[in-house]
Amino acid sequence: MRISNPRITLVVLAMLWVSTTLVQAATQVGTLTVEKGPIKMRRNQTSTILTVEGQAVALQAGDVLHSGAEASAILRIGEGEEMIRLYPSSHFVVTEVSPQGMKMGLTLGKVFVGVLARLRANRVFVNTPTAVIGVKGTEFVTGADEERTFLLTLKGEVSFRNELISGIEETLRADQVSFSTRFEPPAAPVTVTPAQRESILKEPSLNTFESTLPGDDKDKDQLNQVRGALDQATEAIQQSGPAHGTLNIILF
Repeated sequence: MRISNPRITLVVLAMLWVSTTLVQAATQVGTLTVEKGPIKMRRNQTSTILTVEGQAVALQAGDVLHSGAEASAILRIGEGEEMIRLYPSSHFVVTEVSPQGMKMGLTLGKVFVGVLARLRANRVFVNTPTAVIGVKGTEFVTGADEERTFLLTLKGEVSFRNELISGIEETLRADQVSFSTRFEPPAAPVTVTPAQRESILKEPSLNTFESTLPGDDKDKDQLNQVRGALDQATEAIQQSGPAHGTLNIILF
């Protein structure tokens, strides 16, 4: 059929462009498999509760995932060679996947990430409330809450710094752990024991990271007092306006 009216032609082209854009936006980027439910998936303002163990569903960019207190899930990206494990009580989203890179967000909780350098031209990024983790072909476990980001590097080397505190940077190698907050420089990397590594990989709590930090009980009590003061300062800052600055974690 031939369309001779220019206005009709423009309308048809616009409709085709919108249709193509919607199809691209809904492109499957991987698969989510429930290890243990419930897993809440929010897509386009609609929520679905996944409860069946072993249930596999298509994962789309922008899907927001919330795991229950005892729930977990496995995300296979692309052809399944790259894997993300979502731990219990975690809020997570895969915002973008392409041959150029991948972007993800961890608002709360803990994830294991294993990615392959040959599949992404640029780095893979994980954003937390206080950090940006840049990755290109490695494995790591990260955990976060509103004020802290923990990192255990399993392969490769990672540069860890706080942009609010210039001139202080730590490099984490395999089997090293560190943490930082919005107002603290990264702690000196600590090499974990095989038992500590296994605990961080298996257990969902952020306490598995904290247990690897050096210092006796007195030191930890003082650290908790400092954190309490930081919490009060953070609350005061939030009341006066949004805080600025991020932590950056960059893989060499």
